[in-house]
Amino acid sequence: MTNEELMILWPWMKWPGEIVNLICRVLILVVLFKLSPCERQYRTAAWCHLATVPLSLLTILLGRIAGEWTELVVVLMVVGIGILSVYANCKQYYAHAAVLAGLDDVLSEQWIKQWTWTKYALLAFGVGLVLGLIGGLIGILIMLAGAIILLVVVVRDCIFTYRMAQAFRALHEKEATLTR
Repeated sequence: MTNEELMILWPWMKWPGEIVNLICRVLILVVLFKLSPCERQYRTAAWCHLATVPLSLLTILLGRIAGEWTELVVVLMVVGIGILSVYANCKQYYAHAAVLAGLDDVLSEQWIKQWTWTKYALLAFGVGLVLGLIGGLIGILIMLAGAIILLVVVVRDCIFTYRMAQAFRALHEKEATLTR
């Protein structure tokens, strides 16, 4: 099924999805800006994420306008949004690693390795996409492998974020008992 076919079947699904996406982006921005006094890289990640919000809205609006130049502009904007998002994630991973250094060095290293996984997964997805567009089954399989690795990365992000919260909670409890 294509996106157009899905929109015919469930036209009401597009806007709620875009609204939830926008709300999640705003929440990420709030968290990153709140964390930015702890580590400068959080601020960089926040600004990159902030830049993607109006670009995404403009892309949605331009996508509704028909024309041969608008399609090119939308594709270029989507590529720009992708580059900003990847750079923001890189800064986030390195900021996580920096704030954990000295507190939990193993988890800090895992965040650095997480960025390496993300790079290779995105590279595999991109190469697979190009090869798939050329018309090869191998390209589609490479793209599928990249997508599966990205899914694993997202799950690991959640696990590492939980572990990070546990580490800081334990530090807070330890400091609280020392001040009593």
